[in-house]
Amino acid sequence: MVMMVEPKDPEKTAVPKRRKRVTVKASTKGIERAENALCRLGFESKVAFAKSLLMGKSTVDKFFAQQPIQLDSFQRICEGLQIEDWRSVAELTPILEQTEAEIEQSHSPQAATNSSSNFHSAHEISRVVTVEDRETGEIQAEIILEGDLVSVESNFATSLEVILRSKVGSTITIKDIRPGSIRITIQGSQEDIAKLIDLINSKKIIELENFPVEEVQILSSGFLQNTSELRSSEKWEIIREITNNPQSSRKLQGQDLSDGDLSGAYLIEADLRGANLSAANLFRADLFRANFSAAFLNGVNLNEVDFRGANLSGADLSRADLSGADLSRADLSGAHLNGSRLRGADLSGADLSEARLNGAHLNGADLSGAHLNGADLNGAHLNGADLSGAHLRKTNLRGADLRKADLRKANLSGANLRGANLRGVNLRGADLSEANLCGADVSNALFINTTGLSSNDRADLERRGAIFEDNSGDRSSTRSLVPR
Repeated sequence: MVMMVEPKDPEKTAVPKRRKRVTVKASTKGIERAENALCRLGFESKVAFAKSLLMGKSTVDKFFAQQPIQLDSFQRICEGLQIEDWRSVAELTPILEQTEAEIEQSHSPQAATNSSSNFHSAHEISRVVTVEDRETGEIQAEIILEGDLVSVESNFATSLEVILRSKVGSTITIKDIRPGSIRITIQGSQEDIAKLIDLINSKKIIELENFPVEEVQILSSGFLQNTSELRSSEKWEIIREITNNPQSSRKLQGQDLSDGDLSGAYLIEADLRGANLSAANLFRADLFRANFSAAFLNGVNLNEVDFRGANLSGADLSRADLSGADLSRADLSGAHLNGSRLRGADLSGADLSEARLNGAHLNGADLSGAHLNGADLNGAHLNGADLSGAHLRKTNLRGADLRKADLRKANLSGANLRGANLRGVNLRGADLSEANLCGADVSNALFINTTGLSSNDRADLERRGAIFEDNSGDRSSTRSLVPR
């Protein structure tokens, strides 16, 4: 078969990607044991338990909800619950017995010759594969790459296998490739699998065949417990040091701070280039002039990070991925967010005045009540965003995509909306005094009860498809939005 690997669209590849590393989730029986341990140890709540671990509550919640979390965090939770063997509460793929014929076939010269092309077809994908060879002691893991795999070609697998063997060890073989996202099942010795995980975790392997490594999952219960992935005491000591000893200008380049509780942390002028803050709790953290320079954003992960009330004034977050982050009431005044991804982010009440958001992706973001006075949103993607009550005085929205956005009662006085896409936007009660709407697409946009419009402006907007009511906005203004 011919394999077509379709990389993600440019919009998605233009920003750093999330890399979850090694993940594992608890079993149903494991959760019962964990709940009992939580009560036995006298923790009043999961919040208190998370605090004792210096861990973000969201990670603890995921553990108890049987959702995958990073392996080092999983082990730390088990240690906090005084569960000695993390594997006893983990949901790991069961070891299947191999028949003698299967074992003999897997070690035959012919099988070795064709190992790189011996994959499951699309119809066989649902078949369970063996995760540990009892004869050799080899174990399996799954590497997930970012991209779309339509069908399988042996050359792709052969090339991957050669790369992995050169970087990791000669025992690595590819057993299966699954369609959709690129999911590759590999097999190798415990030593080589552990080495692979260390290389990915230390960012020495961040992509394979030009496709970013998104996640690695262990499929065998025989995985060694003493790998450096599991022994992450250094990470938690750094988090403890940050929270207990406030100091400015910390050097945290490339540090793994994922899942950590950094609420209220003093990180003024901290150098966080290349750091991983995935799922960290940064509630009310002070990140004034923290350095997130775009030139060093490889591996930086700010997905779903808690930045509520954080001070990010002047921070460089250009092209950062802040999808789903909570930035409500955060200070982002003067911040650099050009090309950043803020889809679904909570920016309600945030201060983004004078911020640079050229080409930023804010689709579906909550910007209600946000202060965007003087901000540059030239070419920004704001379709479906909530900008109700937002302060957009003299904001540059030239060419911005505002389709179906909510701009009720927004202050757009003096805003530049030239060439903006306002199809279906709700501008009910908005202030449009001295706003520039030249060339804007206003088809089916609601201008009900808007203020600052002259009668000529209204007539022109109605001709262009805008919707008014008889009792709509102020018609007394003598200024016109459209040159005549």
